[in-house]
Amino acid sequence: MKAGLILAAIIVAVVALQFGFIREAAKNAKPNADTKTAATENATVPATPAVQSVTPTPAKPADGTPPPASASGANAKPETGAAKPDDKPADPPGKKKKKRNKPANNPNNPNGGFFEIPHEAFPLTADVGKDNPIRQAAIQSMAAKVDTGESKLKSVVAEVNGEPITYRDLLRACVSRHGEQAVGGQVNERVLLAELKGRAEMAKKDDDKFEVTDKDIDEGEKRLIEENPQLKGKTKDEILKMLKMTPEYFRYQVYINVLSEKMFMDDNDITDRKDLNPMFMGIWAQNLTGRYKSISRFGEEGEKLANDDYATIGDATITTTDLAPFIILGLTKPRQDKALDDAIDQALVRQEFKAKGIQVSDGDVIARVEEERAKYRGDLFGYEAFLPFLDTTLPLECEKYRVWLGLDKMMGKPTDEQIKAQFEKYLPFFGSATASACEITTLAVDPETELPKTPDAWEKALDRIEKPIAELSSGGDFNQLVMRYSEDGPDVKKMAQTERTKENVAGYIGSFACRKGRPEIDPAIAALTFALRDDDWAGPVKTSRGYHLIRCCESSPPRAAGLEPEKFTDRNGNGKYDWQEPLSVDNNRNGKFDDGEPYTDTNQNGKWDAGEPFTDQNGNGKYDPPDQYQDLDGNGKWDDAEEYVDSIPNGHYDAGCRDQVIDDLLEDRAREFVASLRAKAKIVKK
Repeated sequence: MKAGLILAAIIVAVVALQFGFIREAAKNAKPNADTKTAATENATVPATPAVQSVTPTPAKPADGTPPPASASGANAKPETGAAKPDDKPADPPGKKKKKRNKPANNPNNPNGGFFEIPHEAFPLTADVGKDNPIRQAAIQSMAAKVDTGESKLKSVVAEVNGEPITYRDLLRACVSRHGEQAVGGQVNERVLLAELKGRAEMAKKDDDKFEVTDKDIDEGEKRLIEENPQLKGKTKDEILKMLKMTPEYFRYQVYINVLSEKMFMDDNDITDRKDLNPMFMGIWAQNLTGRYKSISRFGEEGEKLANDDYATIGDATITTTDLAPFIILGLTKPRQDKALDDAIDQALVRQEFKAKGIQVSDGDVIARVEEERAKYRGDLFGYEAFLPFLDTTLPLECEKYRVWLGLDKMMGKPTDEQIKAQFEKYLPFFGSATASACEITTLAVDPETELPKTPDAWEKALDRIEKPIAELSSGGDFNQLVMRYSEDGPDVKKMAQTERTKENVAGYIGSFACRKGRPEIDPAIAALTFALRDDDWAGPVKTSRGYHLIRCCESSPPRAAGLEPEKFTDRNGNGKYDWQEPLSVDNNRNGKFDDGEPYTDTNQNGKWDAGEPFTDQNGNGKYDPPDQYQDLDGNGKWDDAEEYVDSIPNGHYDAGCRDQVIDDLLEDRAREFVASLRAKAKIVKK
C-alpha cells in the first residue's frame, strides 16, 4: 500500500503547472467521477493562492537554510576590459549587472539553472502585503461575502447537550477538514509578497524596476483563459461563478501567478515564455519557499500550533479568520455539514471524558503523533504526505488520537485475544486484496452544490438506471451502455485500460485496495465490487450522489498475511528486517551487486583506465565497472536482504500486520463509542 502512496506523492511533488490553482478549481467545480476519494473532495476548496500549485506538496527541503549566493553576488559589477568584436554592447555607466548561478550543460534551458535563487531570503514580517492594493482589494471583496466579525464568530450554530457550538468552532472544523490547500496557498502567497518587496528594493538600488504592471495582469488573464480548456469560451461571469471568486480576487490570483512566473524568469535569465518549464518552475518554487521557516498545522510539528493558528511563516501567523472567506465560499453545504458533525463529535467526546474524569493532554496527543510519524522515518516522504490519500488531515488525526488515548484509559488497551479476533475476522482487509471496476451512473445530486437537483431527484435517478439494467440483462455491451446512459463526465466515460489485463473499458473507476474503515472509493461500491467475480456486473447500488451499476473488471484474492513478523537473521542488530539495498546501476542486470571485473591497476590510481588489462568475466568484450547502490545503513558495503523463515509461506518476508490490526481495532472502538454518545445526546442544529 505504501509503495502506491509514495508513487502518488511523487506525482504530486513533480507535476507543477502554471496557473494550476485555477485549473484545479475549474476541474473540480464540476466533478466527473461519482466514486472519487475523500482526498479528492478536499481539493475542491479553491487553493488560496496560486503558487500552491507551483510549490509541490508534501516535499520539504532537507534544511531551512538558503542556498548559497553566487560567488560574484547578486549585484556584481560587470568586468572591465577590451571589448571583442562580437561582444554585446556594454551596460550604461553606473549600471550594475546581475550574475546568475548557471549549472553547465542543461539541455532543457541553456540560459538558466532552475534550482538556485541568486540572493538571500528577505525578511517576512507580519504585515507583509498590507500595502499591496491588489491584495487588499481582493481580501476585502472576499471578506464582504463572509462575516467574520466578533459577534458572528460567537453566534451559535448548534447545541450539544446544552453546550453551544459557535460559528468560530464551525470555521475551525471546516479548515481542519478541508483547508490544507488554502493554508498552503496562504503560506506561499506571503513568501511571494516578501520576495516582491525585497526584489523591488534590490532593483531600485540597481537603478532598475521589479514589478507586475496592470498590462502584465491583463495579458496573464487572457493567457489563462485561452490556455485552459475549462475556461476557454466562457464569459467572465461564468468563470467567476465556477471558481467561486470575486472579480477582485480572481485578478489577484492572476497577479500572483504572473508574479511567480516573472520571478522564475528573472532568476533564470529567461526572456521568452515559451522557454518556461513547469516542472523546473515547481522545483524553483519549492526552493524559494523552503528558505522561509514555516510551520503548517497540516505538516510536521503542526500539532504544536495554538488552537486558532493554522500556520506561521517568518513573523506572520495565519489564523482561522484569515482563512474563513476562502474556506466557506469554496465549500458546499454538505461539506460544511460534515465539518459541523466533526465539531459536534468533538464536543460529545469532551463532555464524556470530563464526566468520567478522563484527561488527555495536548502533550499526550503530540507524543502519539510522534509515534505514528516514527513509523514513516526513512520513507521518501513522511507521515503527513500519506494523510490526504487516507481521507484525513493532521488536525483530524490529532482528534482521533485524543479519542483513542481516552478510551485506553476508560477501557484499557486492546488485549492479545481482542487483537487476534480482529485479525481473523477481517483477514481479507489485511491481506491486500485488490480489484478494479467500471460503472454506469445516474446522478441524483448536482455535482457543484452536492444537493439533490429536484425534490424527486432520487426517484428519477433510480428510474433512469432501469434502462441500462434491462439492456444488460438482455446481453447488452457494458461499454456501449456506459456511453449511452452514464451521467459521469467525459473523463470517466472515455475508454481506458485496466492495470493488469490491459482491457479497454468505458466508465473505468480504477484499481483499489480492499480496505476497512478507509476505502479508497465509496464503501458501497467497494463492497459490491469485491463480492463479484471478474466480468460480472450487479446493481444498482446507492451512494451519496446517485445510483451505479458496477462491473468487476479484474480482482486479486487477498495474499497470505501474518499477524506477527516472521523470524529473520538480524545481521546488523538494528532490531528490524532489512531488505536488499537498492541498486542504482545494475550493469549485469542480475539483481545483485557486482564488484566489477578484476583488472590490473597499472598506474595505481584506484580505478580502471582504458587500456589496462582486465578479466572479461561475461565475455561482452568490455570492462564492467562495479555496480552502484544506495548504502542505506551507511556501513560502506552493499547488503543483500537478510535471511528469514517464510512461515506463511508467500515467497517474501512478512513484517506482520499487528500494528495495522490494533489501529483498525481502535478505529472500530472509537466509531462505536461516538455513535453511542450521539444516540443518547440532545443535538440541536440552528
